[in-house]
Amino acid sequence: RGNTKSTTVMIAKGSSGTARNYWLRTTNKAMTFGFTGTTTNEFTTNIAIGVNSWHHLVATFDDAGDSVSLYFDGVLVQQFSTTAVPVVNTGSLYIGRSQEGEYFLGRLDEVQIYNSVLTAEEVAAFCEGRLAPFKIPAVIEIVESLPLGPTGKVQKKLLK
Repeated sequence: RGNTKSTTVMIAKGSSGTARNYWLRTTNKAMTFGFTGTTTNEFTTNIAIGVNSWHHLVATFDDAGDSVSLYFDGVLVQQFSTTAVPVVNTGSLYIGRSQEGEYFLGRLDEVQIYNSVLTAEEVAAFCEGRLAPFKIPAVIEIVESLPLGPTGKVQKKLLK
């Protein structure tokens, strides 16, 4: 369940600094997945996550396919190409906070980490029965960016 803080961390793996392995967070109300390989790599959606409502967020890393996929409420919203690979470490896994103490100011439910890449069909199937029917979009269109107002909210009137 989202909040109004600019950066909140839902999941983080590893220790602080260069030994961080991966993280999932919101940055200015957008979903960001990142990991440290030889450099720091971050992948951010162009979807503004509303506050005070439940959402289902998924990030997948596919080393064989050189890609990162981000899903919002069961729908693939962005896919990125990358040849970077996360570092492997024995650091702690943090749920609801980062290694540096950035806390998620909201509620987390059904946190899951897989050792394989979920397909779009598997993500959608997981969401069935867990999302309210009105949250499942009838039409999906991937765009480069969304029209935002001065406060960062999506201007829905311009989307029609």
